[in-house]
Amino acid sequence: SSRVPAAEGEKRRRRRRRKPAPAPAAPPKELTITDLDIRVARIIKAWKHPDADSLYVEEIDVGEEKPRQVVSGLVKFIPVEKMQDRTVLVLANLKPAKMRGIMSHAMVLCASDAEHTKVDFVIPPTSTPGERVTFPGYTGESSGLLDIKVIGSVLDGLRTNEEGVALYKDAPFTTSAGVCKGSIPNGNVR
Repeated sequence: SSRVPAAEGEKRRRRRRRKPAPAPAAPPKELTITDLDIRVARIIKAWKHPDADSLYVEEIDVGEEKPRQVVSGLVKFIPVEKMQDRTVLVLANLKPAKMRGIMSHAMVLCASDAEHTKVDFVIPPTSTPGERVTFPGYTGESSGLLDIKVIGSVLDGLRTNEEGVALYKDAPFTTSAGVCKGSIPNGNVR
């Protein structure tokens, strides 16, 4: 007989119902410094993380309706007294991440020496919290929320020069009041 056994017929029906393979995804866009939303901010207050000896929790004014909560690994480098009422720069469009049980909604940018034994803030000249940092020669709007894992190639271009001026490649971090500096010359910025 030309009848197909029931099990074989079921296999054929399943094969016909399969969806076609999805088209290959477009290669990810190459990120540049303009994809990062670096903003002037003010640490309102900071305190030690209740569950991590090396972390601070900060309440930071980024020029929005309410302050952001940020977690930073700066305890070994900056005393808690120097974390209070400080003007700093933050990377504002990082995806929120839980750090030892507390959500962090940005990243404070600091300069460090090559050995990572000295770390200090990158400081904007007198500026208003929320002002976006620009980079001469680079234009564009920041991307939406970015995962820390995908911005490594851009972060690798951040550094300070011999005068401590923070740079992306050779373009200084710039606000309406001038360039941003750190106290660590020829360092890395993260």
